[in-house]
Amino acid sequence: MLPIAVFAHDSKAEETNRHEVELPFLKVLQFEFYKVQLKRLPWRQYINSNNPVAAALLSKEVQRVMELTTSWHLKGWQQGRQEGRQEGRQEGRQEILLRQLRKRLGTISPEVEAKIKTLSVEQLDDLAEKILDITSEAELLRVLALKH
Repeated sequence: MLPIAVFAHDSKAEETNRHEVELPFLKVLQFEFYKVQLKRLPWRQYINSNNPVAAALLSKEVQRVMELTTSWHLKGWQQGRQEGRQEGRQEGRQEILLRQLRKRLGTISPEVEAKIKTLSVEQLDDLAEKILDITSEAELLRVLALKH
């Protein structure tokens, strides 16, 4: 029989492999065991293992791995969501400006439309403020030249 102690706490400090019970006048028990410190083991080596320690190790480490994975996915999702909202606002502004310009000027050349689709949200907002002053595609091109 092999006595084994599995230390599953989060400390990486070196644990002893001995248990002793002593009285001031007598050593009652001295017991040695094989120690396994889960926090000090490389968990990736045990993923496909049949070793019973692997189950304990992986169950201890899986929570941390899941927290990291979840955190990473959440940050990516939040960033993607924020970028998606920004892109949606930009596309919405572009479409509104193009509709207003078509109504104001009649038609817009594909080149002007393409140029408007390259503008940032701030540039689109600036153009929206000047839209009532624009009476021709030539004026629109001058305003866009200043924006680019």
